[in-house]
Formats: sequence, structure tokens, C-alpha cells
Amino acid sequence: LDVDGRAGLVVRGGSEHTLAVYGDTIVPAEGAREPLVIEGHCGVSAGELSALARRAAPTAGDGRVRAARVDGYLSLFNLSANEVETRVAVPQQGGSREVYEGEQTVTREGIDYGARLDAASASLLAPRFTLSALSGRSLPSGLRVRVADGATLILSGAHCRLRIEAQGRGTEATVRGGRETRVTLRGAQAFPHHDHALGRNTFPTNPLPPGMSSPGAAVDGDPDTAWRPGRDGRMVVDLGTRAEVRWVEARWRTGAAPAARVEFSTDGVRYQQAGTLDGRGRVRRLTRAGSARYVAVTVQGAPH
Repeated sequence: LDVDGRAGLVVRGGSEHTLAVYGDTIVPAEGAREPLVIEGHCGVSAGELSALARRAAPTAGDGRVRAARVDGYLSLFNLSANEVETRVAVPQQGGSREVYEGEQTVTREGIDYGARLDAASASLLAPRFTLSALSGRSLPSGLRVRVADGATLILSGAHCRLRIEAQGRGTEATVRGGRETRVTLRGAQAFPHHDHALGRNTFPTNPLPPGMSSPGAAVDGDPDTAWRPGRDGRMVVDLGTRAEVRWVEARWRTGAAPAARVEFSTDGVRYQQAGTLDGRGRVRRLTRAGSARYVAVTVQGAPH
């Protein structure tokens, strides 16, 4: 389905009359009962969309699981009332392979991924690493890859030399079939990240109080940006949902860190004192277990 010449949908499964389209709304057609997968592709032409539709899609060994791969992301859907463990064949073109958190085995056609899904649940997996062969034209079938996090993976099962890339960083490794090889990319973030505040919405927004810069710079994950609080500045970060907080940590650009207090809130209206940020040097921390959706940090004085 070509939406507007810049985006489109690829429909896999079902019969010819599976969907009904009304303006900008897409719904199951009357009487449609077969499960299907709809892929949304942005920034593609009609020709590119046609090529994507001809591309082989991931398939699960267990028929209760549906799978799709769009822009490298692997989506898995368990359409049953039971927990399911299954292998998912994920076709990939070319000599390199994208791998995901968990365990998978390289095949000639792509990877064979081991999935476990709770009843009536879905999972969206980001590609964590790209592997390319340095010895031979392609990675050997049978190479086992266990991705621990966004910075570390464990390789075994086949002898080869390969290049590993992620987050703009790369390294080379040699794998010997009889033992495991553990590789950690220096400087890479170990996603999934424990930081509930990373990339979340912050307040205040414009207009900002005099002397204050955007508090979003405090939670954007970029060490080259920072929040300037101004006199007695106060920022709030919305964690997106209620979360169990174990500590609040502030990293300042200078060792002369100001005094600061922390408040928790579940509704963004009523706040309770949680404590003060303590420590020495640039990193100050409050270790305090609590449940909160909104966390406020108030600086005392006018720090640089």
C-alpha cells in the first residue's frame, strides 16, 4: 500500500481482502480472521516499497508467534494465551549480520534467534551490533552470539576473525570454536540503561527563568551539554511512568558542586522531600529508594 509517495505499508499474511482503508484509517476488513503482519516503512518510494515487499520476512518455528523486521528492528508478537519459547529465522542480506539482545546463531541466510515471550505479549528488539567477516567473504554458519548488553557480547561455536561495530565504535576479534570470546566495546553504552531519566521530558520549558538554560541538557546522555540552573534553579524530570528509584545522581562540570535537594512526586502536583545530594567532587548522589514519576532537583544559590 503506497500511502503518499514517501511512506507505505507492507501486508504479510491474510487473504486478498484482509484490510479496509477509510481515509487515513486502516482497520481489519469485515470477516477477516487470519492473523497478519503490517509493516510501516517511512521515507521510501513506490519502487523501494515493492522491493521491501519481495524481501523475505522473519518466521517463527512456533505458529503462535508472528515476526517482522523493519529498519533493522525485530518485532515479535505472541498471539496466544501461553508463554512461548521458539526459534525465529531472521533473513539478512549481504555478508554482515545485525544481532540482538539475547542468543542467536549465524546462518547462511541471516540469523536464528532464540525468543521467549510471555502470554499475549510483544517484544521490540533493537539491533545492538553489526558483525562483519575479516577472514573469508562471510561469517561462518554456526557462529553463536550472545549479546549481554549494548556494549558486550560473547562469541563461540566457529573459528573466524571478525569486526564488531556499534554506536559509532568498532573493534576486531578472533573467535576459536572451542571456547568463548568475550568482547566489550570501549566507550559504548551498556543498553538497556538503568537511567530512568535518560531522554525524558523536563520542566520548566520556555519561557525559562532568568539565568537558566534548558534542563533537557541534563538528561540527554550527551556529556558535552549541561543544564545551567541560575539562582535557586529548579528542574523536574518526568520519568514517563511510575518507577522504583534507587538513587538520584548529578554530575557537575566543576568540582565546586552546589548544594541541592531532591523531591519525589507521583502526580506532578504534590512533592515530598527525598533528601539532599551529597558527596565530593563532580558527582553528588542521594541514595534513597522510593516510587516516583516526577523527580525535582532544586539548586541552592547561584552556581556557575
